Amino acid sequence: MSTTADAYGFVIAAALSSTPRTAAETAMLQVALGSQPTEAEGRYFAAFQELWQRATANQDLAGRVHQCVGLHLLIVSRFTEAEAAVGLNNPRAMKAAFARSNQAAEAEVLSALVADPDKGVRIWQGVVEKDRGYIEKSDALISFTQRVGRALLASLAKRAATGAVKRSGMSSGELVRIADLQVRAVVLENREMFVDAALAGVSAWSMPIVDADRTAVQLSLGSGLTGGIGSVVTTVASLEVAGLAVGTATVLSVTGVGLLVVGMGLGIAAYAESIEGADDSVDQQRLEAAIKTETIKAFSSVADGITLVQDVLVMVCAADAMTAGIDVRSAERDSLRRFIWGRMFPAITTPTLVAATAYVTATMNQRLNPRIVGA
Repeated sequence: MSTTADAYGFVIAAALSSTPRTAAETAMLQVALGSQPTEAEGRYFAAFQELWQRATANQDLAGRVHQCVGLHLLIVSRFTEAEAAVGLNNPRAMKAAFARSNQAAEAEVLSALVADPDKGVRIWQGVVEKDRGYIEKSDALISFTQRVGRALLASLAKRAATGAVKRSGMSSGELVRIADLQVRAVVLENREMFVDAALAGVSAWSMPIVDADRTAVQLSLGSGLTGGIGSVVTTVASLEVAGLAVGTATVLSVTGVGLLVVGMGLGIAAYAESIEGADDSVDQQRLEAAIKTETIKAFSSVADGITLVQDVLVMVCAADAMTAGIDVRSAERDSLRRFIWGRMFPAITTPTLVAATAYVTATMNQRLNPRIVGA
């Protein structure tokens, strides 16, 4: 369900862009955020807004988005600054004002990102890649990234649908019907093949044999294997696309799907305790089982993400297929399926289960094995 802040995001952004804001603009902002602040909360809110405006002064959009992510970091120091500026000691009012201020900042940058979705996607991806380590540790930031991803894709979908209708002469209702009946089925078929290939490819992978002392080292460096698993999954799912160009690169890369794999690899460390006192062969078996389990979890998270954004995903794919000259009305769906596969998983150039399975295993060999053997 959308919140008042979501609905009035552009109003909030406009109010924040004024320096200084008038009393009427401040009141409008408070109404849009849907609360009646106390006098103390209002003073704290003004202090946090002053800190935000100071941090983002003369910053481009990328810098402002980065600062927005930073609002969830070093919170104690921000509270200290606000306390010094306000001269009060009211933790409840301060926390409420901080939450309101963060909502306003998020609404501001979200509005700016979706205003030009092509530019917004590139900026957003750059910030996410830079700040991924922080984002993955914060539930609030994960939620924010998912909202931004869905908003960007929705904006792209709307524009793609408008362009497709204009070029083809098809009614918007017919485009929606085709997207629901033809394209959605293909998207879900591709998702299922992706899941099947992931399961088969991970199962076919064999961990290289290393000395017992090296196994212990790898378990003590669980973050290295976690990073390796993340690299495997984002590569196979085409979430690491250099030089993203909307309309040619993977549609998954703009949805925030990659951030749904935040828990990947974290179970590996739990196996360190279980292998103490076991013989060398058992050490290897348990470590291999741990890696496979966590990799499958990560692939499953990506598949869940595809399901989460499928409504806008199918519209983007339908419009792009029409632009590419594919007959989306045809009962023969092989051309459509291959085209959509290329938009979802361009790294896997042959859309078959055998090819996708082999690609998963090869990627694990490439991204994980050097970390395990210490190359």
